[in-house]
Amino acid sequence: MKSNICKIYKIQKRVGYMTAIMSLGLGYLMGCINPAMLISRRKHVNLREEGTGNLGATNTAYVLGRHAGYFVLIFDVAKSFFFIRSPNGCFQNF
Repeated sequence: MKSNICKIYKIQKRVGYMTAIMSLGLGYLMGCINPAMLISRRKHVNLREEGTGNLGATNTAYVLGRHAGYFVLIFDVAKSFFFIRSPNGCFQNF
């Protein structure tokens, strides 16, 4: 009986490590995607040379308009939320 409990504990511990590693990896990959850069390329504007030079939601709103700034802000928040929550859903069956 004790060996079964130890095996279950080891499996849960391993899944916890896999969740942490996957969270770090997905977070890093999604952090590399900058929605302000994607929008500025689509509109053929270099945000690094326009406005404050920052690739954020405020400069995007200042240079490209409010709607583009809102999109950048919502995309940044959504990608953070999604990739914090996604590894828990991936390993929920274990």
